[in-house]
Amino acid sequence: MTTTRTESRFQSRLTTVASIATVLALVVAVGAWWWPQSPEGGQGASGGRTGTGTTAPTSTAAPTATKPGSPAAEFLAGPGFPAEAGGALLVAVPRAVRDDPAFSSHPVAITCPDNQTGNQASEVTYLLRGRYLRFDATVHPYYPPGADTKAVSHVFALVDVRQRDGTFRREERGRQQRAAMNGPAALTADVENAEKLIISVQCADPNGIVVLTDARVTAAG
Repeated sequence: MTTTRTESRFQSRLTTVASIATVLALVVAVGAWWWPQSPEGGQGASGGRTGTGTTAPTSTAAPTATKPGSPAAEFLAGPGFPAEAGGALLVAVPRAVRDDPAFSSHPVAITCPDNQTGNQASEVTYLLRGRYLRFDATVHPYYPPGADTKAVSHVFALVDVRQRDGTFRREERGRQQRAAMNGPAALTADVENAEKLIISVQCADPNGIVVLTDARVTAAG
């Protein structure tokens, strides 16, 4: 009789424990339904908050811009730079050096003045309209056989700068006085704010031709 009562009490306790476990399981399930949790304390994998009806924000930052390269140079020998004045002084590169690589890179050939009264310089003018910063070239004097190959040649880079009253002020911005037929030399000039570039050539021997290779202007960046 005692054994039967003990078994009855034990079964009753088991039933009670099972009932409590069932209730706890239901409570946990209901809680999970009412209060859903996202990984890592409410942050989605991308770091943005997630939830019903929402998506994690995406980055809208623009990609890092690539630094622009140096501004492209424009060659005076190209079709975009016709001479504004003095075009008749532009001649072909002399046949004797036409195929010489030293004379063939974007050449601008200017005939020397005859050095008669009032004609001591050959000047060729190009319009810049204030769009450029630098002028660069390599000066190659050329004298034909029989001429003085040691004759002095001077090349000046002049500019016309527009004034407030509409007039122009001429300024010298660069010169090359050391170039020789057997020793070309560089010419560089600051042409910022220049309306016009004037290349002025002077020669001791009027039979010569001054060839400017890679004569170019570089625009502001």
